[in-house]
Amino acid sequence: MVASFLLVAFICLALTMYLLIRTLGSHLEISDAHKKTVFITGCDSGFGNHLAKTLDRRGVNVVAGCLTDVGAAQLQEVTSSRLTTVKINIADRESVLDALRYVQDKAGEHG
Repeated sequence: MVASFLLVAFICLALTMYLLIRTLGSHLEISDAHKKTVFITGCDSGFGNHLAKTLDRRGVNVVAGCLTDVGAAQLQEVTSSRLTTVKINIADRESVLDALRYVQDKAGEHG
């Protein structure tokens, strides 16, 4: 009983968050978007993937952190050349440091 209640509450919360982000996100303006670079982790799927696609459509340079080569390839297929991917496993310190160096190099002065 408690488990089913928690599941329903979680689904309602997730749906509310999705609708809020989708509604508010469609009204946000990003000034000088072409000069900005955003690094997003978790872009293989879910919210990270959706955010990366949305920012790319708005003209922002995106570095999308993906855990798998498949996730990175699928994301690059549906986005512009403004979006680049970097492989990152956030549980591995060296992977995080490698991604950080890549993002710093890619972002330059517009990080």
